[in-house]
Amino acid sequence: MVGDMANKLSSFQISEIGRRHEAGESLASLSKEYGACHGTTRARLAQIGVKIRTQKEAGKLTRKLSTSQAAEIASLYLSGSPATQIAERFNIPIATIYNCLAVQGIARRANAESKRKHTLNESVFDILNEESAYWIGFLMADGCVHYPKQKASPRISIVLAKRDVAHLERFRNFIGSSHKITFVAGAVSLAVSSTNLANSLERYGVTARKSFTARAIKLERNKHFWRGVIDGDGCISAEGQKRRLSLIGSLALMQQFASFVETNTGGYKPRVQRYVNIFEVRLNGMNAVKMLDIIYSKCTIALPRKLERARSVTEREEIDFKELSKRVKVKRNKEGLSYSKLRGKTGISVGMLWRIENGRDIPYGVTRSRLASWIEIPTKPAKKLFIVEPKTEASYQDPSRRIV
Repeated sequence: MVGDMANKLSSFQISEIGRRHEAGESLASLSKEYGACHGTTRARLAQIGVKIRTQKEAGKLTRKLSTSQAAEIASLYLSGSPATQIAERFNIPIATIYNCLAVQGIARRANAESKRKHTLNESVFDILNEESAYWIGFLMADGCVHYPKQKASPRISIVLAKRDVAHLERFRNFIGSSHKITFVAGAVSLAVSSTNLANSLERYGVTARKSFTARAIKLERNKHFWRGVIDGDGCISAEGQKRRLSLIGSLALMQQFASFVETNTGGYKPRVQRYVNIFEVRLNGMNAVKMLDIIYSKCTIALPRKLERARSVTEREEIDFKELSKRVKVKRNKEGLSYSKLRGKTGISVGMLWRIENGRDIPYGVTRSRLASWIEIPTKPAKKLFIVEPKTEASYQDPSRRIV
């Protein structure tokens, strides 16, 4: 059965064996590594035109090194230098390097370890804490996991706007990487290859080609995870009297976010709206403020510009809004006014009055001044905030959208 193993080797494997044999490695060791019969492997190589070295030719490879050269090779290899670089330095086949190391009792490094040129902490997601949960969420939104067609390690990458380079550097520090950050056409990117990192991320739902299928695993109730997702694919805005938080993503992920909102707002579950193949959850007014306060308050990591917007939306004015809502309700009931009659006194719509009284919306500007005047609370003009996401970020206003 072992004799048939070489016949079961793929064309790519046979070509790889041929390349390594021509570079100097022995056919016997290669056949053993691939679990194939030596004779059958020799025949397969001959079919593709690979010249097989004789024992005499192979013996010459190990007689070119002096004692001092062998000691230097061992020192370089043990210090982390790749065998390929050492072979180039001494101008000898790589097989001679491995034979020299074997004679000195030095074990050959694994392929993945020997090829790695940069540092990388592959266990950063093994322990779940605020920072690891945040970066899993950020990768869920803005990261990419790619599996090459050949037998290479999965590639994890992030591409951000150039202005967010400091945040990308923080991610690089988190994973203990020495990989270079690339600057291209107004964007910055970082890519690392690691099977262990890809496997760890997959356990939490970060997989390849996840744009339309993403779903959080074990983190759907973690506010640090959702902060990462919002920093990647969310929009926070405060314009005039409007306060808004919106998030886009796959249907499954948006349904999970809607449930997270329902749990943390006392029962309000937002609608998941569809735009072509992308889905959106949008929060307005008090619900947006509540969620931003929960997700961003006392956090130790966030995208700086998103954190600034979240704080601007949630900052409190001189009047306590909950107290204002309570006083409006008490005075309206005391005077026996319906919402329609109160509208006539304040000029504020019935719907807005109901939302303010029930803590569903926050009055700003003229609306707040009119209410404060009616219940006789002195107040200063509200601050005007005009903080809007850049045009490059998604904002869907298509009237044809439908509710899911």
